[in-house]
Formats: sequence, structure tokens, C-alpha cells
Amino acid sequence: MIFKTSRYAGVGIYTVIDAQGRAHRALKIRLIPPTPAVFRHTVQEGERLDLIAFNYYEKADRFWRVCDANNAVQPDELLQPGRKIRVPPDQTG
Repeated sequence: MIFKTSRYAGVGIYTVIDAQGRAHRALKIRLIPPTPAVFRHTVQEGERLDLIAFNYYEKADRFWRVCDANNAVQPDELLQPGRKIRVPPDQTG
């Protein structure tokens, strides 16, 4: 089940049949939409992306908005101390 606030909401699903004839459902590839940022945040030693997201959105599970704005697939890519990351507005409701 994909929640309506998930970054995968609206991504299509396809079915693959394996060698034994079993059907497996999978998500199609999610393309990162343009995600303009309105804030800049300088990463501090020991920070976590979920806590950064909570500071800006009051919802830790919105860390993926920051990933999208920085074209990062893995959240840890953004956590180098001193790095300036872009933080977009929360438009997920």
C-alpha cells in the first residue's frame, strides 16, 4: 500500500512473471520531478535528514522532499558536515 503523501504516490505498477509462472507486482521507475528550493541548510556534524525535515516541515517522513531538491537517491549522500543543501517547500499536504 502506498500512502497519498508517499513519493511513490502516482507511480504506476507493472506485473512480471517469473520462470515458475508466478506473478510479481513492482513499481515503475519514479522520475524525480523539478523540486525548487526556497531554503538553504548547512549540514552540521551528526545531523540526520529526517530531523532536518522535521525542523522545516514538522514531519520527519518528508525527508524525501529534500532528497528530490538535491537530486539525491540516498539520504546519506547529503549529510557531509558543511554541505549546503536545498530545502523545498512542503507541497505534499
